[in-house]
Amino acid sequence: MNSITRFLVSIIISVLTLVTFSAAIRGYNVSMSKASYLFDKDLQLMADTIRSLPTSKDNPQLIKLHQQDHLAFQIWHHDQLVLRTDNTPNTAIGPLEKGFYEQNFSGKRWRVYATYETKNERFILVAQSIDERFSVAEQLIVAAMSPLIISIPFLALLIFFLIGAGLKPLRKLSDRLDTKKSDDFSEVRLTNIPVELNPVVSKLNSLLSRLGASYQRERRFASDAAHELRTPLSVLTISLHNLANELQEQNLDTAQAKALNKGVERMGHVIEQMLMLNRTNPDTFMQQFSTFSLDALVREQIGDFYPKLEEKEQTIEFYGQNVRLTGDETSVGILIFNLLSNANKYIPVHGKIVLSSEYREQQPTLIIEDSGPGIPEQEYEHVFQRFYRIGGDRHNSNESGCGLGLAIVKQICDLHQARIELSRSESLGGLRITIFFNENADSKPNYENGGSIVKA
Repeated sequence: MNSITRFLVSIIISVLTLVTFSAAIRGYNVSMSKASYLFDKDLQLMADTIRSLPTSKDNPQLIKLHQQDHLAFQIWHHDQLVLRTDNTPNTAIGPLEKGFYEQNFSGKRWRVYATYETKNERFILVAQSIDERFSVAEQLIVAAMSPLIISIPFLALLIFFLIGAGLKPLRKLSDRLDTKKSDDFSEVRLTNIPVELNPVVSKLNSLLSRLGASYQRERRFASDAAHELRTPLSVLTISLHNLANELQEQNLDTAQAKALNKGVERMGHVIEQMLMLNRTNPDTFMQQFSTFSLDALVREQIGDFYPKLEEKEQTIEFYGQNVRLTGDETSVGILIFNLLSNANKYIPVHGKIVLSSEYREQQPTLIIEDSGPGIPEQEYEHVFQRFYRIGGDRHNSNESGCGLGLAIVKQICDLHQARIELSRSESLGGLRITIFFNENADSKPNYENGGSIVKA
């Protein structure tokens, strides 16, 4: 996941580290150059000090150094060695030429300074171990740069907190948006926000305003359409009924009137289903979750739906345990009604419907089975789509429908984070629908991760 804080901290620490090490390298080179200059001055000073040492060309002297083996010197009178330290050979440690140069002797690399004393006609050769020069210089450089390098983790931590404080208005905006309800399109108001965030808040409020207006237009349209269509459909239904009676009294053919009446009934059914779908839409449906008896709700819906079952002489059985469910009772009632309606339509006359409520895996579970033709397994993924009917409008059941019944069932399951399984009923041979309600779901619906359809 991308993070502005992580990105800024990484970039700043990377740049800081790069600058620190670049400065360390630059400081190392400069310090080594300065240290070499100072060490060369020390060699010159040492040579000036050695000038005062007495020498005898007839009796060459040997000076023993104690814990100072990184220094060495020789004094030559013409081509004769008259004075040397015990860590130098009997030969010249370097050319008898004035100036600085580097030489190897005694198993080390040395920096040699040679000067000529005109008065005594002597060459003075002074040497210092290069390893010692580098060791001393590096110790000084490390001592100077270590505090800065060690401070990088502390700087990283400080930068992290500072960037977090700088991004606090963004988190405040995010928290404010999290508290908004699905139908809350009011402006977002924050105090003491930085200038850079003002355009974002302004554009967001403008978007919320447009969404709110669109939302209100949609709600008004659905409500107005329901009331405007119901009245003429009721009048049309009554008129068709009267027309059919008159045609029958006059012994005229009533087939056309019956066909027209069937179309009007289908139109009314579509309107009712669309309104029901709108009422259970997660963007407009205000959930009022409570704990209720699932088996009692099933019995109530069976009682309301029983006249439809009697018309087709269908039998229904219900086996209910004392199942308690936390959810929206009204929408679960709509779910049960649509499942009964779906079974009633597509099972034959004298068919059978069996419902049961129980606990499975500690989850409230509703099962409905029928003796109808069932649904082909390859259609399981499609029947919950809106306006989808197997075989289209020419459904082989000859039942009127609009393909919204199971879409509403799926939407209500999503609101309750329930899982749906479709399978074939082993006892009745038709469709078996199993709904596992999530008893551990939050007290509000999950609009992002709804129930899933599982092939059984």
